[in-house]
Amino acid sequence: MGAVMAGSIDLAGTGVVSSLALMAAGATQFKVIATPNNFGRAEGVLVRSNVSGVAQLKGKKIGVTFASSAHVLILDLLKQAGMNADSDVSLINLPAPNLLSAFQGNQVDAAVAWTPAFDRIKALPNTRVLADDTSFSLYKEYNITPGPDVLLATTKLTKEDPAAIKAFLQGIFEANAMLTNAPEEAAKVLIEITGLTLEEQLNTIKQTGWYNGEQQRGLLVAPGSFVTGMQKLAEMLVSLKQIDRAPVVRNWLDASYI
Repeated sequence: MGAVMAGSIDLAGTGVVSSLALMAAGATQFKVIATPNNFGRAEGVLVRSNVSGVAQLKGKKIGVTFASSAHVLILDLLKQAGMNADSDVSLINLPAPNLLSAFQGNQVDAAVAWTPAFDRIKALPNTRVLADDTSFSLYKEYNITPGPDVLLATTKLTKEDPAAIKAFLQGIFEANAMLTNAPEEAAKVLIEITGLTLEEQLNTIKQTGWYNGEQQRGLLVAPGSFVTGMQKLAEMLVSLKQIDRAPVVRNWLDASYI
């Protein structure tokens, strides 16, 4: 987001939490132009196999990357369970790559992670997924996860070269079609970039919903459920003390390129 704000890049993909924080601060350097995917089952809370409910996390140490979608997920789940994140549990701020070793070494009792760390921790013996993003309180009604990905364009680019934005989104939709229809082929291409094993990459692809152009229109234009969900998420972030105020999300949306 720093590069977008500085004007160093014209197009970007990022988690929506950082975008909402900048919206709340009044930043006008970017527009949200699309949401490429749904990672609802590729992020979650991982625990020892003897833990069967969120209430059993009371008094436990939970590893999570602060100011991330995983952080929002655990704060919401604790609130749903009537627990206080400041006093009932100890949230330990850890970079995502460190969560696996912290969980393995019993430095934390639970870990909240997204893929690939999510899949690597899940594969450990005597480990289970306590909840994933589908348990997030806004998911069922709005199909929105704690930190969905969004695609951004600089406000400058929207004024100077809208054709470039349309071409970019066309490429995104073509890639999403490949990820949906030919995941094995897509995985072979992606491992050269991501460094994941073929199995890890394939799992990531298959756990994710890849939106096409028609789905984009339904999410952002008519009826615009994703936009409504983003607004609800912004309001939730205020209640969870992650941002100071809820911006009017539609003021940062430009879905004219879909």
